[in-house]
Amino acid sequence: MPLSSILTLIFRVRLFTLLLILIIGCNSKIEKQEISSLDSAGNIYWDAYEEVEKAYENEPSDQLVNQKLYYLEKMGWPPMSIDALNQARKRLGLDAGLVKKYILYYEKNQQYAPMMELLDSWGKLNKLDEEMMEANIRAHMQLAQKEETIELLNDYIYDYNQPENEAFVAGKFLKLGDTLMSVYHYSKLQKMDPTHHDLVSLYVPILLKIKQPERARNILTASARSDTTFHTRLMLAKSLYQLGERRQAKGILLSYENKEALDQMTRWYWQEELWDSTMFFVNKLIQLDSSREALFMKASIYEERGALNSSLQLLHLLIELDSTDNLAREMAQDVSRKIAYLRELEQRRKTPVPELSPKTSLDNE
Repeated sequence: MPLSSILTLIFRVRLFTLLLILIIGCNSKIEKQEISSLDSAGNIYWDAYEEVEKAYENEPSDQLVNQKLYYLEKMGWPPMSIDALNQARKRLGLDAGLVKKYILYYEKNQQYAPMMELLDSWGKLNKLDEEMMEANIRAHMQLAQKEETIELLNDYIYDYNQPENEAFVAGKFLKLGDTLMSVYHYSKLQKMDPTHHDLVSLYVPILLKIKQPERARNILTASARSDTTFHTRLMLAKSLYQLGERRQAKGILLSYENKEALDQMTRWYWQEELWDSTMFFVNKLIQLDSSREALFMKASIYEERGALNSSLQLLHLLIELDSTDNLAREMAQDVSRKIAYLRELEQRRKTPVPELSPKTSLDNE
């Protein structure tokens, strides 16, 4: 038997053994626990890749190139993947499948300029499909090419106009800071698919921000039939509060004891200057979350309520915990000035003021 055939046979046996170990190993890990040992699985893929690489060096073939790409994809496209991609491009030619592998590699390694160049050259001879157009839009956004991104978004939605495409475009306009176009495309999405998940997670917060609670409530009401998550309930409560239905809004959040619910209840009562309820909920919040944000909120509530000494004590605590907290330091200085001013006023009030009256004229004596 020729030496090359023996080497090929040995390689195939070793490769089969590695794959068998991978399958058995992964199955046993899944049975024991959720996949949390991707490093060990990655090592097996790496071992398999090295075997393929050695075989390719001895006798290059199209099949071995594809096998290398397979293992590199399983390992998440590490930086060295570019060599195998370029080998595949040279041996097999550039087709749509390989372009998409390049896209995965470039995005994983945050190489947006070469990705954009690849898609540009491919697009001159071939029409970019939906997946490629989306990648091209992401590349232009990452490179801060806003005007070009807007043109690409308009071209994209002209060619592809299903609900997911509207959601994609609306989300990208939102990231670009174009609220008007984002609202326009989310409104189109709402007509096409009233229960689309992006309407609750992305569109409703925009509507609440631009003071459109009625539209927000319509979306949430439609979604609530199938979506009973806390996030949806929170958005519904916010829309009701903006509509003036405060009791109903608070009633929704009263059944929750998480950070977001307690924070929102605190802010509502604070806004209404109902201090006892404000302190009740902010204290519950701090019991659950004694973060800097929660403590600073309580210090601000104390300051607004007029409990300046209590506010100053909390602010000094925050400064002790983090000497770089300039916001707490500035607020502490402001509160200290207020305390000093009030003490000065109190001192003046206690100091007797001599009665001043006009001197009696000598002429009247």
